[in-house]
Amino acid sequence: MEQHTDKKKLYKGIQTLAFALPLMVLGPVGITLGFKIESNLILMSGIALGILAIYLTFKGIVRIMDAVFSEKR
Repeated sequence: MEQHTDKKKLYKGIQTLAFALPLMVLGPVGITLGFKIESNLILMSGIALGILAIYLTFKGIVRIMDAVFSEKR
């Protein structure tokens, strides 16, 4: 039996990681600005963006691993 990568799942995983990449920058920038100018709204937005970046990164990696290592039936 030969395993093949599910290209649709792989594309969805890469796409999810591509959406997470800008959030990985915007989250810490928002947190830093929130502390610097003492704005709770910006701070909370930065924290939310950071959490979303972590979630999307995890989800993208899981999708890629599933595409590469799952058995096609």
